[in-house]
Amino acid sequence: MTEAGITPPASLAELRARIVRRDIRLGRQAETVLRYVVENPEDAAFGTCKSIAQSCKVSGATVDRLAGSLGFSRFADFRDLFRQSLHSNSNDGPAGSNGPLARLRRGRHR
Repeated sequence: MTEAGITPPASLAELRARIVRRDIRLGRQAETVLRYVVENPEDAAFGTCKSIAQSCKVSGATVDRLAGSLGFSRFADFRDLFRQSLHSNSNDGPAGSNGPLARLRRGRHR
């Protein structure tokens, strides 16, 4: 469920800017979750609503409501924000790169 009239942030940078500007008003548990996902974007990108809730010691409903409070219609849309951020910040580099993603693609995991 989304909050009426709230546009979800288009990027993790925008979400962080909203936090800094104090544009986001949340309860204590939702703030705990928000702090966790911003500090642990990999967990937010690849975790489930339940796994994030367990990490924050809150209910899954709290995580779901946080996504709605930020303007997302579903938790998956909230998670995609973090996936997009990780993708755009990946250390893939140009062709021939030795970044982690390039090594995985070539079959060298170490």
